[in-house]
Order: sequence, then structure tokens, then C-alpha cells
Amino acid sequence: MDRMLNKCSSLKELNLSNFNTENLTSMDSMFYKCSSLEELNLSNFNTNNVIYMGWMFSGCSSLKELNLSGFNTKKVIMMNYMFSKCSEELKLKLRSRYKNFYEKLLRIIMMLIMIRIILFKMKLINLINYNYN
Repeated sequence: MDRMLNKCSSLKELNLSNFNTENLTSMDSMFYKCSSLEELNLSNFNTNNVIYMGWMFSGCSSLKELNLSGFNTKKVIMMNYMFSKCSEELKLKLRSRYKNFYEKLLRIIMMLIMIRIILFKMKLINLINYNYN
């Protein structure tokens, strides 16, 4: 699928929701210079076997929103210039595989802070009791 829509500068919208990408190994320059494309939802793209994504969205200067939340980039070895010459206002929606991890970590930190506060209060109480005795 290299260069599949390469230089489709008139293309404004595109529905790839039923597009089967299961066996692809390269998406190199797939949307290169699709300069009129404004929004693209690729959340259903299966990228489990993809190793090349270089220049994939390069030159998509009108692209305002890009949903890559389903992308798996574990095997990707080349992503150079993937977003070069894209709009500065481009909003990327990415998968947060660490979201639950960070939430749990934050809870643990809060618990440790609470324990430290409790221990400090206990130490103060012991100190006060010691001074009165």
C-alpha cells in the first residue's frame, strides 16, 4: 500500500472504516501530499504487522484531526517525517496504553502521602505525650 493515495491533493474526505490492513507491512507515504484532506479516522486500521510508516502523512497541510487510537507501532522501525509539513493545529488522537497505569500510580502516590501524614501526626502525638509526662 506504499504511496496508495500519494499526491491526491484534491481529496477532502475519505472513509476507510472497512479497509482491511491486516496483512500490510508498509504504509510508507500512504497519504503523502494529500494537502486538501482535513480529517482522517484510521482507528480501525490494523497496524500489527506494519514496519514502515515514513512520510505517511507528510504534506497533509490541511489535516486538522487524525485518529490513530487503534495504531499498534510495536513492529515499526521507520517513522521518519511521518508528520512533516502538517498543520501546526493538527490534533492527534492516540491510544493511551498507560492510562490505567498512571491512574494506579497516582493512587499509590496519594496513599503513600496519606500514610506519611498519618505517621507524622502519630509522631507529633507521641512527642506531645512524651513532653507532658
